[in-house]
Amino acid sequence: LLVRETCAPDHPSELSSLIDVGTRPIGLALHETTGRLFVTNYGANTLSVIDTATDAVETTIPVGAGPYRLGFTPDGTRLYIVNYVANQIDCIDPVTLDLIDSFPALGLNPLGLTFTPDGSTLFVATAGDGRVTKWSIPGHQVLGEVGGLGAPRELIASPEGDFVYVTD
Repeated sequence: LLVRETCAPDHPSELSSLIDVGTRPIGLALHETTGRLFVTNYGANTLSVIDTATDAVETTIPVGAGPYRLGFTPDGTRLYIVNYVANQIDCIDPVTLDLIDSFPALGLNPLGLTFTPDGSTLFVATAGDGRVTKWSIPGHQVLGEVGGLGAPRELIASPEGDFVYVTD
């Protein structure tokens, strides 16, 4: 279940509504243009799409096994999902909800992802084999990788896009 809470500064904190999504929801991403909220459901291998104006599930999309983290490219035209169990990455159009591409993560147990500020590069951390892989956008070609890490999980690119910070 996903919980929505009212958090206006002059309003006491209270539970506003419950939104029934798939089993074991983990990741959240809000699309600024459409107002849709995307939720990965790890246990159901689905992505719930919620209309935030009505708090209703608009649709549920099947994705790779164990969907975990997700994020939009900086321009908001693509939504990427790392699938922990399937060891794959799904790319979805957040407006049409069509699958653009699905490709192997080239590592075990992808957990985190980030983008360069210009949206030309995707970085994915795979905790199962201790690596970070760099992908081109579009095209999803491998541009490089760094191995020998412990279990990298979260990543964030610097504002200039010349560094990526990784938790390990």
